[in-house]
Amino acid sequence: MNESRFSSGFNVFLTALSEEAEGNSLDQFVPSENLIKQFSLKKIDGLFNIFGFLQTDNSFQEKEVEKIGGKLIPYSLQIYSFHIPIESIQKLIQIKGITFIEINQKTRTKQTNTKRD
Repeated sequence: MNESRFSSGFNVFLTALSEEAEGNSLDQFVPSENLIKQFSLKKIDGLFNIFGFLQTDNSFQEKEVEKIGGKLIPYSLQIYSFHIPIESIQKLIQIKGITFIEINQKTRTKQTNTKRD
């Protein structure tokens, strides 16, 4: 069994994706505008992709992500940025050697009123 851990943002994404897909296959799934904006999904070659970071161990093989349509940029021997079609997200979490997954997510800034004298 894979020992991947997920960030809270990744868990929120999985939950939102599952609710929108309503049990249907992700092969032809088109995300809502809300999901696209909230998780900064981008369309690449006709497929919506999610972006993020992976932490890996020594058993990880880059080709496993590439086989399911993902792209990787290594930052170190164990840290990668990635993007992957959302239809492959369940396959990503099963890949051996991935120890942590974080996704890009829109941040909210707190607006404060500042007074200048």
